[in-house]
Amino acid sequence: MRALLHAATDWLAQSSLQVEENVRWERMPPAWLVVLVILPLVVLYAGYFYRREPISGRQWWRWLLAGLRILAIVFALALLARPLLRRTTYETRDSTILLLVDDSLSMDIADRYSDRQVSSRLAQLLDTSVEGIESTTRYDLVRRLLADSRIGVLEKLREKGKVAVATFARSVKEVGKAPRFRSEELPAAAPTLPEDVLPPYGDVRNDPRVQETRIAEGLDEAVEWIVGSGFGREEERVSGVLLFSDGQENAGSGSAADVARWLGERGTPVYTIGVGNPEDPRDVRLSNLDVNDVVLVDDQVPLDVTIISDGFEGESVWLTLKIDAVTVRRTTVVLEGGGKKQTARLEHRPEKPGELTATVEIEKLAGEVFYDNNSVSKTIRVLDEKIKVLYLENLPRWEYRYLKNALIRDATMEAQVYLFSADPGFVQESSKGVPSLVRPPQDRADLFRFHVVILGDVLPGDLGPELMSLLKEFVSEGGGIILIAGRHANPSKYVYQDLFALLPVEVKEEDEFGASGLEAFVEDFHVQLSAVGKEHPIMRLVSDRERNIVLWEGKETRGDILPGFYRYSRVEQEKAGAIVLARHPTDLLPLQDRGRPIFAYMNYNKGMSFFSAVDDTWRWRAGVDNLFLGRFWGQVIRFVATGRLLGKTPRFAVTTDKPVYNIGETVVIDARVFDASMKPSTEKTVTLYHQMQGSEGEPPGKIELSLSSVKSPGAYEGALVAAQRGRHDIWLGTETERSAFHSFSVEIPALESRDPRLRRDLLQQVASAGGGQYLDLHEVQKAVDGVQGLSRSQAGLVDRDDLWDEWWILVLFT
Repeated sequence: MRALLHAATDWLAQSSLQVEENVRWERMPPAWLVVLVILPLVVLYAGYFYRREPISGRQWWRWLLAGLRILAIVFALALLARPLLRRTTYETRDSTILLLVDDSLSMDIADRYSDRQVSSRLAQLLDTSVEGIESTTRYDLVRRLLADSRIGVLEKLREKGKVAVATFARSVKEVGKAPRFRSEELPAAAPTLPEDVLPPYGDVRNDPRVQETRIAEGLDEAVEWIVGSGFGREEERVSGVLLFSDGQENAGSGSAADVARWLGERGTPVYTIGVGNPEDPRDVRLSNLDVNDVVLVDDQVPLDVTIISDGFEGESVWLTLKIDAVTVRRTTVVLEGGGKKQTARLEHRPEKPGELTATVEIEKLAGEVFYDNNSVSKTIRVLDEKIKVLYLENLPRWEYRYLKNALIRDATMEAQVYLFSADPGFVQESSKGVPSLVRPPQDRADLFRFHVVILGDVLPGDLGPELMSLLKEFVSEGGGIILIAGRHANPSKYVYQDLFALLPVEVKEEDEFGASGLEAFVEDFHVQLSAVGKEHPIMRLVSDRERNIVLWEGKETRGDILPGFYRYSRVEQEKAGAIVLARHPTDLLPLQDRGRPIFAYMNYNKGMSFFSAVDDTWRWRAGVDNLFLGRFWGQVIRFVATGRLLGKTPRFAVTTDKPVYNIGETVVIDARVFDASMKPSTEKTVTLYHQMQGSEGEPPGKIELSLSSVKSPGAYEGALVAAQRGRHDIWLGTETERSAFHSFSVEIPALESRDPRLRRDLLQQVASAGGGQYLDLHEVQKAVDGVQGLSRSQAGLVDRDDLWDEWWILVLFT
C-alpha cells in the first residue's frame, strides 16, 4: 500500500498539457468600422496626396510610395489598438473511479454454500480450491481479488482513470489513491501496484467503527472525499463507484438507494458487487458450558451445555464430550432450530485428581455460517477428597429430616449434623465412618475443617457470639454457608448479629417466618426463575432447559411440575452484588415490579453464601424420592464449597467485568493476590496469562496487572482488547500451572451477526437507483468493463505578452 500512497503524490499533477497561442487586440474598434471606414479613409488619404504629388519618371513609384504610407499609417493604428500575444495552457484532467469496500464485522465471516457452483466459480476466479474459498472470510476474498495481478482489477481501472480505494462501516476510512496509468507517458520500468491494497483485517477488527454498517453514509462520505480533493480548483469528477459489500445495512438514517440515485443523476453510476451467501443463515453453536470449577474424584459430574441452532430444525446431530482431547461420551441431540436455546446434559466421573479440560463438541453440518462456535471448553479441578458439611439446626422440622438424610447418604460428602434441641444423650447423626458431634464447633480449628456450613433455624443465643464471629471469618476466608429460613430465628433474628453480613438479602427484624403468611397463603405457589436462574447450574434439575423452567414455575399439568411451596420468609430486596435465582411470582417488593427473593447468593470476600426463603423442598420427594431434593441441595453445596475446596491455593482469584464481550471491547480484569501467610500482596505488578481456547499449542500471552491504589489491599487491575471471536482463558500462576482461572467469550455484536446473509435485494436496489449494475463477486470483471473513465480539458495558466510595447516593434516602425 505504501507504493500506492507514494503514487498518490502525483494525484493532482497527473495530466496532459497543451498550449494554445493567439493574438488579441485590447483597443481594436469593431471590425465593420475598420473595414468600412478606417481602411478606406487611410487609402483615400494616401492616394489623394500622392496623386497630386509630381513624380518624374515612371508612375509605379507613385503607387509604391502611396502603399508605404498606407502601411505606415496602418502600423501606427495597429499599435494604438494595443496588440498582445496570449498563451493559454489547457490541462486534460482524468476522472476518478472509486473502489469502496465494506470492512464491517459481518465481512469477517467465512461462508459455506449449499450451492456448490457459487464456491466453484469463486475458486476458479481466484485460482484456489472450494475448501480455500469456504475458509476465507468475505473481506479477505475482496482483499485477495484486488491484490491478484492475474485478474488485474486495479490495473484495468487505472487505464481508464485515477483510482481511489476506501473502506466503510460506521464511517469511511481512506486507504489511498493512484494516478491513471498511461503507458506512453510512464517508463517501462514503472512499478506495479502492491499486493496489500487493503490492510489485513487484524488491523481493522478492533476499530469500534466496524461494529455496524452504514451504506448510505459510506457512499456519501467516500464520494465527498474524492470531490473535495481539488484543493481550490475545479472539483474532482467521480466517473463510477464499485461497491463491495454483503449489503448488511444495520444503522444510519439515510437510504443507500437515495444516495446512489443522487450520484447517478450527476453522472456517477454505482456498481454493487455482492460478497457472501444469500441463503438464510444456518448455524449450530454451543453458547455455554455449565459445570462446577471444582469437582471430586468418583463424583458423577453433570456438564450442561446450551445449544442454539438456526436452519437445521429436526436434524439429529452428535454431541461429544472430550476430556483432555480424549472422547469419553457421545450422544445424539435433535435440533429445535429457530434460534431457540436447548440444553443437553453429559456426565463424567473423574477417576483421578488433577486438572482436566472438558470440551463439548457438536457435529459440524454442511452450510453452517461458523464452525469455530461448535465447541466449548472449560478447565475443571478434580480433588481427591470429600466435601465436609456441617449442618446446624434447632428443631427437627421436615426440611431437616429429609435434607440430613440426603447428606449422610451422599458418598461424596462427609456430613456431621448438630441438633440444638436434642436431649443431652442423643447421638447426633453423621455420615458413615464419620464421628458424631458432641457439641458445635468451639474454635477456629473445629470450624475451619469444614467446607460448607448449613445454618438452619438456629437462635443467635444457641450459637453464641464467638461461633457467629467465627462463621463470618469462615466465609470471608473462602468457606461456604447456606442459610435456610425458619419459623423462629433465620433470618429475622440475625439483623443485629455478625450473621447479617452473610445474608444476600435485606431483612426487617419484625418479619418472622410465617407470622403473617401461613393463613393468607393456603394454596401453594411456584417460584419465578430470574434470567440468571434459568441458566444457572444450581437450578438445573433436568438437562432440558425448557422442561426445567416448567418444573420450577409450574406452568404445565401437575405431573410435569415440582410440588409448590406453602410458606416463605418475606425478606426485602437483595443486597448490592447479590444474585437472585428465583422470586415469588405475586408478592412484589414495595414500589418495584419484581417479586421478593426466594433463592439468592452472593460472594463475601473469598467465600460464598446462599439463602433459601423456603423450608419445604422436602415435598419434592413425592413420587421420586430424593431425585430432585438431593440434586438441588447437592448442586448448591458444591457451588458454595468452591472457595474451601480450593484451599490449597486460596491466595489467588481473577475475574472480568462481564462474561461476554463484543469484538473490540475492552476486557476489564480484576485480580486478588495474597501471600503465603494470607496477607494481601504488596507487589507492584503481577503477571496474568491469556490464551484463546483451541490454541493450546501456542505460548500464552502475558499481561501485567498493576496494584490498585483505590481498591482493597491485594487488588490488581488491568485490561486487554477482545480481539478475536471465541472463548478465552486468563489465569494467574505460570504458563503451565493455573492457580486462579477464568474464562470469557468474545462475539460479533448483535447488529452484525443478527442476519449475516448477503442482501442481494438491497444491493440490487442501490445499483438500479445509481444507474449501474448488481453483480456477484465472481462477475466482478463485468463491473470493471462497465465503468468508464472520463477526461475533460480545463483552462489553466494564462500568459500575456504586450506586443505593442516591445523594443523591436519600435525599431520596425521607425
